[in-house]
Amino acid sequence: VAEELAAFFRENDLLALKAKAPRINKEWLTFAADGYHGLFETIKSPMFDPTGKLLGVLGIAREITAFRKTEDALRASEIELTRYRNELEQLVAKRTQDLAETNQRLGETEFAMAQAGIAIHKVDAWTGRFLYVTAQAAEMLGYPPAEMLSMAVSDIDVGLVGDGSSFAELTAEMRRSGGAKFDSFNRHRDGHLIPVNVRLHFMPADATQPDRFVVFLTDISLRKAAEAALLEAKELAEVNTRAK
Repeated sequence: VAEELAAFFRENDLLALKAKAPRINKEWLTFAADGYHGLFETIKSPMFDPTGKLLGVLGIAREITAFRKTEDALRASEIELTRYRNELEQLVAKRTQDLAETNQRLGETEFAMAQAGIAIHKVDAWTGRFLYVTAQAAEMLGYPPAEMLSMAVSDIDVGLVGDGSSFAELTAEMRRSGGAKFDSFNRHRDGHLIPVNVRLHFMPADATQPDRFVVFLTDISLRKAAEAALLEAKELAEVNTRAK
């Protein structure tokens, strides 16, 4: 045994003697016979005869090299897991911030559209049930938003009533093409019809939402009134021309 290691053994023996009780310590040992190097846990116990006279120090050792390697691997894994957890927490925080910013931008966009008179619906692409409506969309038809969420497009759009086809059948081409743009009439809660321009976009299902149409509607009553007035003026002019 090397002189330095022998001194280490001697120090642990003396500590066990001083404590007058077993002492546990870990020691790296190198065997002279084959050069094997391993970690051993040793228990040093002072031995006394019945009269209390010291007989010596008993040492019992067991190898724990493999245990230490496993322990080191677990410690490294814990460090790695902590790093991953911190990265995940940072990612979640970033995504949460991004989502908040997106929601804020969406709210600002909806506000701007509402100021421009544009209503927004989100509609189940197969049933036509409303999944989401803006306050502007509900107000335009005289309904509370919560009530509209219990309704379907067929309850308000007169173009989808009467031929017996299902909403899925009527909108099949819109799903295939990804969207559509057309004029229609929506029925107000009090029964009168409102001419609207409809622009819809098909959105395939994702992890949180079904196949759906995002629909933008604009009340075109003023445009229709202007067109009617222009047509009436044109017809009147033609009548006056023929009368001359």
